Amino acid sequence: MTGKGERGKADPAPPGRPAAAAERSEEPAGCRAEDERQAPREELRSTNEELSTLNGRLADRVRELEAANDDLANLLSSTDIPTVFLDRQLRIRRFTPASTALLAIRPSDVGRLFEDLPPRVGDPQFPIDAGRVLDDGESRQAEVHDRSGRSFIRKLLPYRTGGPAIAGVVLTLTEVTGLRRAMDQLGQLARQREAVVELGRLALTEATPERLFERAVALLGQHLDCRYAEVLELLPGGEALLLRGGVGWQDGLVGRARVPAGRESQAGYTLQSAIPVVVADLPREHRFAGPPLLVEHGVIAGISVVIGPETAPWGVLGVHDDRGRAFNSDDVGFVQSVANLLFVAIQRRSTVAELERSGQRLQLALDAARMGTWEWQLASGRVTLDARASRLVGLPPGAGPIALSHLAALLPAEELRAARRRLLEARRSGSLDWPELRVPRERPGGPRWLAVRGRTLGRDRREEGRMIGTVQDITAQKEEFQRREMLMAELDHRVKNILANVNAIARQTGRRHRDAGEFITTLEGRIRAMADSHSLLSASRWTGADLRTLLASELAPYSSQDSDHVAVTGPTLMLAPKAAQSFSLALHELATNAAKHGSLSRTDGRVSASWEVVETEAGTRVRFEWREAGGPAPAGNVSDGFGMTVLKRMVPKDLGGEAELALAPDGLAYRIHFPLDQVILADDEADVRTPWASLGAGEAGGHAEPARPAEELRSLKVLIVEDAWAVAEQLRTILELLGHQPVGPASSLAEGLALAELDGLDAAILDIRLDGDSVFPLAERLAERGLPFGFVSGYNDAPRIPAAFRDRPSISKPFADGNIRALIEQLVKN
Repeated sequence: MTGKGERGKADPAPPGRPAAAAERSEEPAGCRAEDERQAPREELRSTNEELSTLNGRLADRVRELEAANDDLANLLSSTDIPTVFLDRQLRIRRFTPASTALLAIRPSDVGRLFEDLPPRVGDPQFPIDAGRVLDDGESRQAEVHDRSGRSFIRKLLPYRTGGPAIAGVVLTLTEVTGLRRAMDQLGQLARQREAVVELGRLALTEATPERLFERAVALLGQHLDCRYAEVLELLPGGEALLLRGGVGWQDGLVGRARVPAGRESQAGYTLQSAIPVVVADLPREHRFAGPPLLVEHGVIAGISVVIGPETAPWGVLGVHDDRGRAFNSDDVGFVQSVANLLFVAIQRRSTVAELERSGQRLQLALDAARMGTWEWQLASGRVTLDARASRLVGLPPGAGPIALSHLAALLPAEELRAARRRLLEARRSGSLDWPELRVPRERPGGPRWLAVRGRTLGRDRREEGRMIGTVQDITAQKEEFQRREMLMAELDHRVKNILANVNAIARQTGRRHRDAGEFITTLEGRIRAMADSHSLLSASRWTGADLRTLLASELAPYSSQDSDHVAVTGPTLMLAPKAAQSFSLALHELATNAAKHGSLSRTDGRVSASWEVVETEAGTRVRFEWREAGGPAPAGNVSDGFGMTVLKRMVPKDLGGEAELALAPDGLAYRIHFPLDQVILADDEADVRTPWASLGAGEAGGHAEPARPAEELRSLKVLIVEDAWAVAEQLRTILELLGHQPVGPASSLAEGLALAELDGLDAAILDIRLDGDSVFPLAERLAERGLPFGFVSGYNDAPRIPAAFRDRPSISKPFADGNIRALIEQLVKN
């Protein structure tokens, strides 16, 4: 028998039985023949057994293959992914049921070239990609679309049979329409966000609103694929909106077209509802009417949103199209974002403009007050000054932040200790108030005086903050205050001088006039001339004065028509206000001194005053000289009193000049040089103010008109209103001498108002100032009654008289009998 080993070979004898094999080899020939007949049968039996085993194994494999085919068929039929199996010639071998719906493949198409099928999916790259897959075994994919616009990811994979060879290609189509839409939306959102960022950058520049509006509507139309976009501004009154910016509209409408702000328009409805409004079909819209602007352009769909807050809207932003459109929430959000950005830009520009205006107003105020600004960083101790503050403290403009110690070094040594105390207190309290700070300056004229004030900002636990403040040049105010103090001393000095002058004039007049009446008349006129000089001094403070007039006013009490002891020579010269004021003081001191101690104290004394414009090494200057002769010999020692201070120090300083004073044996000599810039170069016809003119005044010599007999005027009842008792009694006496009946006198406004109601009054003489009250209410009452009245005053009160009373006659104190008679005549005439 043949076992299951190789065919034609006998099984070897088992070990341990060599004798049996030998016996068999020695069997007779008949036995061997039988064995040979049995051998084929054994082999056949063995082959049958092997075939039965193989058949069993093949049946198992067939069953496995059928199960695999069933699984594959169920897999292919259950998948929703269209899949097509192609051979190397790209013929269809197999496909899934999902392929039928998408590609319209039928079972009869098996074996057909895939490219011969009617195209249901656009894929021009398919043949190229399939050839590459067959060549290199690498998969390929691409995004393709069917006729309805659905998106698919087409994949081509190599079809392998178990070996290295590629037997074909597997085609799959995975629908990604939803993913594609989401990606498109994300891309659209990204582009819209970039557009908002671009507008934001533009809004931060100095672009005009029109430029910003123009770019905003362009971006809206571009990113929402709409033909029209608009920026509408709500006009004052809230009745209409103006088209400030737009794209797509007819030429000439931007800047001119108006839209109703009510339900007659989409924009108006948007304002009223205060929420975004989306329109899908404007012709069928029932919430509001289509405005002419939209209807005439064939608008169908659009979005509109409010620009600004609901309570105070600035306007409306809209985007429209002449096609039916379906806008989503992202589109609405994009339009609203642009609207919000536009409002922020508008508000920012308005704020910047207001800040600029405020800055300009602040700068004008600082310039008007001659103030500079500074900032002190408390932590670092460094100070930043603006240009004016730098100049005020003596630093070059634009020096940058400097250390506080450097600023302190600019102060005089005696000011340092007080400065440190003030700064320590300012750091502690957060406030600095330094009303008078003295700092040196290079130019002559004394120190500069500054007022420094500041407040701390931003102080908290983490930082000390900063102090900001102002510095103001108060040098002029300080000097004016010092000048006023000097003038007060001068006033006191003058009162005493006036008494001495009256005494000197009375003595000098008495030597020449033995008749009492003539003496009184001459004396009154000269005293009046002195009063005129004081009025001229007051006027010259502000408008300037002629030098000759100043001299004439000061020397008038000492001159007369029949004397030549006063000589004045020089060209016409107008002094500036400050120079005129100072020069008046000097002339007054010179004249007073001459009357008290010099040449004018004698009848044969002489005074000469002269001036001229000369050229010197220092430039063009005015030289003035005062010389006395014929007076008593000066005393050996002359004290430097107030008069000498005025002549030798005050006047030269104010005029920027130099003065020389000498006491010659026959009288005083005084010379002063000062720059031409103290002179006003006025036209010949310029109006120069002179003292308030007196009624009935005489010549410079003061010869007032004597009282005429009382019979020339009828007796009048004249109300006297005067708060100075001596002056009131003088008026009463003069009126009685003139034959009139005085009423009063009233020393207060209330008393005057009461007396003004008396019957039989004919006229009134009113002092303008009554112990601080104005007499004008009484003047109004007298005018209502139709009573004539005139004014008297010891001040230059003409500018203070109301316009309605400026045509009334008036006289100045002191006055003479003739002045009062002239006043009464004027009242009777009126």
